[in-house]
Amino acid sequence: MIGLGKLPNLPPILVLDHRLETPVLNEGVADRTKAKLESQLQAIATQILRDRSHSISQLLERIYQILGNG
Repeated sequence: MIGLGKLPNLPPILVLDHRLETPVLNEGVADRTKAKLESQLQAIATQILRDRSHSISQLLERIYQILGNG
């Protein structure tokens, strides 16, 4: 992901965030790792979808919107 952030002209990037919340033994390390990932995603993503209930037609609509065709 870091390499993507260095590209001069990023293509539209849609991130489907389907991470599950799972208990972690070392919460502090997990929180820092999660924060770092969030920061990297925010830097490169055009849009991040966190809802897991999107239908295929809804996902296509979002893709068209991001590409500027909808």
